[in-house]
Amino acid sequence: MSNYTFSTINDKEFELLVLDLLNAKLNLNLQAFKVGPDQGVDLRYSSSENNNQIVVQAKHYIGSGYPKLKKAFLKAELKKVKDLNPDRYIIATSLPLSIKQKDELKELLAPYILSSNDVIGQNDLNTYLSEFPEIEKKQFKLWFSSVSMLNAILNNAIEGRTKSYLEKIKSKIGLYVVTKNLDKANELLDQKKLLLITGQPGLG
Repeated sequence: MSNYTFSTINDKEFELLVLDLLNAKLNLNLQAFKVGPDQGVDLRYSSSENNNQIVVQAKHYIGSGYPKLKKAFLKAELKKVKDLNPDRYIIATSLPLSIKQKDELKELLAPYILSSNDVIGQNDLNTYLSEFPEIEKKQFKLWFSSVSMLNAILNNAIEGRTKSYLEKIKSKIGLYVVTKNLDKANELLDQKKLLLITGQPGLG
């Protein structure tokens, strides 16, 4: 499973990542909006009955703890949610959340949050990224915080070049003639651990 902290992306990039992941995971058609005052709506799904049928608030709180996140909903977001009156309200945050913290936020925003599953934390987002690797591949800025992803990219490049070189060798191996110079070269490598091969350009 991925293990990103999301520290290498900004607020808007985090919001768009949440958009892609929730659309894929929940099979929705959530929409994002331009940067500016959001009236409590980062993403939403509209129906003919309710413009704010599903509202998503994406909180990218890198460097801040859960108390600050909870305070933000108590002080500002709760009133906005009541005004919006969505059928379903979803919170997505880059903070890791405990069971207790998820349940607290769910109770705080009842009845708009239907279940604690709609309080999505850092661990959940990493799980979704593992389920949808094509989304992870798009988010190249995330890779800078993932040693495993960088290694995979580098190893893939090396593997690709090696495979190409091996195919080239296979195509020409029938032309190779073993001579006593090969044995001499091997002896030198065993003894000196170094072998320098020189010659005029074009000699092969």
